[in-house]
Amino acid sequence: MPQSTFHDSSDKRIASLRQQNKEYNEMYLKWRIDHEDDYGFYFQGSSELTYRSGEGFITKYPEALERSALNGIHSVIARTLILYTMLTIINLLLFSELPITVTRKVFFTGGGFFVGDESLAIILSYVINIIRRVLPMLYLMSKIKMPLKVMFPMKISNKPLFFECIPMAMLTFGIFTILSGVEVYLAGLLGFNAGNAIWLPESKPIMASSALLYCIIIPIISELIHRGIFLHILRQFGDGYALLLTAIISAFTIDNNRALLFTFVNSLVIGYFTMRSGSILTAFVMRIIISSSSYWLTFIKYTWENTGNYLSLSLAVILIYLITGCVSVIIFLRKYSNNINLPLYEMYLTEKEKLMCFFSDPQVLIWLSLSAVALLINISI
Repeated sequence: MPQSTFHDSSDKRIASLRQQNKEYNEMYLKWRIDHEDDYGFYFQGSSELTYRSGEGFITKYPEALERSALNGIHSVIARTLILYTMLTIINLLLFSELPITVTRKVFFTGGGFFVGDESLAIILSYVINIIRRVLPMLYLMSKIKMPLKVMFPMKISNKPLFFECIPMAMLTFGIFTILSGVEVYLAGLLGFNAGNAIWLPESKPIMASSALLYCIIIPIISELIHRGIFLHILRQFGDGYALLLTAIISAFTIDNNRALLFTFVNSLVIGYFTMRSGSILTAFVMRIIISSSSYWLTFIKYTWENTGNYLSLSLAVILIYLITGCVSVIIFLRKYSNNINLPLYEMYLTEKEKLMCFFSDPQVLIWLSLSAVALLINISI
């Protein structure tokens, strides 16, 4: 005879839901209940049997329900990542081996840029970079059918923290740029070129278009996927797991394979502030600041390197970022110390169990294998 021996609710363990508005919570709860047979997880305290597609009847214990929902989410995320990685490999193989001839030749460089005829190169850059991100995103959205207001919440529930995200992004960028500089130096001693590369067109309008693509458009699309869809379908399994897995995925899908650690830590910070502020606008702002700063520091390197002022100018920029970030964070903590805390409660499975579930998924293993292939191709061209 079925018994209700549990009085727990999975929502009580998702601390970040308190940072969202009522409409978001109601829509998120409805989606999770409606999709209990595939991607949703909501435990209401029952030990009855429940039916899940592809698995049959399972005991309605929280651990069993959570593991079953995890399998469904991990599989659809893996298929999305496989699609993204395959498009990346096609891009690398096709355009690195064959010059594109329309009216003039355009070549694909090892740094991941089209060069040659500038007008055609910038068009190809936009088309390729947008398609290989938007197609996987649309595929994922079509599978999970989550409300847009849940995937991409706009309302800011913690305004002091939202405004603090700007100096925090500056501080994060400053610290890890210094650490990345050490990494580049050590790699140089071993004979590897670990620095960033950018395409610098001669035409100013095309250069502005290139900066717009890499500093704003790509960061926004990437954040729609990572701190939008991925973060919000995973947070039903706990805030900590959602933050950690989205950061891992971000690091493995970054175009610059030399910035894996940099991307991982930045993703954790951006994800945390996104959850705590309740809005994906926070992710947009932080990612644009970090991407733009990286782009313009690399621009300074390429344009000032031969003048002897490159190092001093770069250090001055980083120092301004560090001082601004540190002072602002200290002031913020003194005024709003209660606004920064976000308890990262676990759900019913431990973080280790959930990560083992993810990395043991056959489709995830296929994605990782394809990512390794893409990395090898990228290194060789």
